[in-house]
Amino acid sequence: MVEYDPFLFYEDPYPIYRGLRDEAPVYLSPERRLWVLSRFDDVQRAGRDWRTFSSAEGVDIDDSRLGPGSFLDADPPRHDELRKLLHADFSPAALRRLEPLIAAKVDALVSALLERGSVDLVDELARRLPVSVVCDLLGAPAEDHPQLEAWYAGMLHREPGRPEVTETAERATREMRDYIVAAVTERMVAPRDDLFSTIAVAHSEGRLTMEEVDGMCRLLLLAGVHTTSSLVANALMLLEDCPADRRVLGADPARIPTAIEELLRFLAPVQSGARVTTAEVELHGTVIPRGERVLLLWASANRDERRYPDPDTLDLGRKPLRNVAFGEGIHFCLGAPLARLESRIAFEALFTRIPEYEIVGPVERHFTFLERGIARLPAVVQGSA
Repeated sequence: MVEYDPFLFYEDPYPIYRGLRDEAPVYLSPERRLWVLSRFDDVQRAGRDWRTFSSAEGVDIDDSRLGPGSFLDADPPRHDELRKLLHADFSPAALRRLEPLIAAKVDALVSALLERGSVDLVDELARRLPVSVVCDLLGAPAEDHPQLEAWYAGMLHREPGRPEVTETAERATREMRDYIVAAVTERMVAPRDDLFSTIAVAHSEGRLTMEEVDGMCRLLLLAGVHTTSSLVANALMLLEDCPADRRVLGADPARIPTAIEELLRFLAPVQSGARVTTAEVELHGTVIPRGERVLLLWASANRDERRYPDPDTLDLGRKPLRNVAFGEGIHFCLGAPLARLESRIAFEALFTRIPEYEIVGPVERHFTFLERGIARLPAVVQGSA
């Protein structure tokens, strides 16, 4: 019988996910008192049914809940009120205005890679790009970006097998909170054209408490950086041994959006999300009682052979079929269009300007209980002639 502990860090969880789908599509981890759904139809249905599968008690399975202000940790109507505050800043029109800025950032980062030759593709590109973009959106000055990036990394620090948040993460969270409160307080006196100011106005009007201000800003940083960083880093790791695929994408950038959907499906940056049942649920002959925590395995759903033919094969030309890499339902990632935009621009530059690269050191993974990313990707890059 398959065994799965979501508090362990698996180097390759996908065979275990397959075992869950085949043998225990409604799995109970008795030590953790946590139910696990792994098939696409079940995960998608639960993700869309917020009334039965509530997010109000948080979407994490450890003690790291972002708390008030994080609309991930809320149900309607509060979820809708919080998310609406940011709608204009992530609208299609707003993203179109961002495209030239992102392209300029990518151009500078890729030029720096080529100048150095021996690089860390995470530190110098995959993480640096979304940190810079999100910090610009918030309104943090460029000289503060390295510190915000360090706090971001610190907040994600976890130890396998332990549900407690580490002291490293607690300290980074406290320091980040102090920075956010100071920045928003300043915008209340002297507003600017940035997200800190949007949030400051909402606080001044009584629509956000200062606790909610903190939770919302930390959510924007964490969610805004992780998905893009993991998508780009995972892609570069996967495609190192696929020079023909890289050449195809470089020669025909119109193929890149389709490739991005396959990369998201194949290695979902966010592996799972938790919910709590508000009523008894019966699935596959098993009853999940009311008030139980349920883990929705997005990453397993994206490899479900009941939906995707040959799901364990990366096929960059695969016809896109909706996946759940960015979640599902009312909690579908607000920043998903931004992550897709940043990744598209990055891949266009990388696969045209850096046709050859080699990963030369151990790939250092970054694990939390819900996410799967890369912390270090040492490489040697070579520019086009």
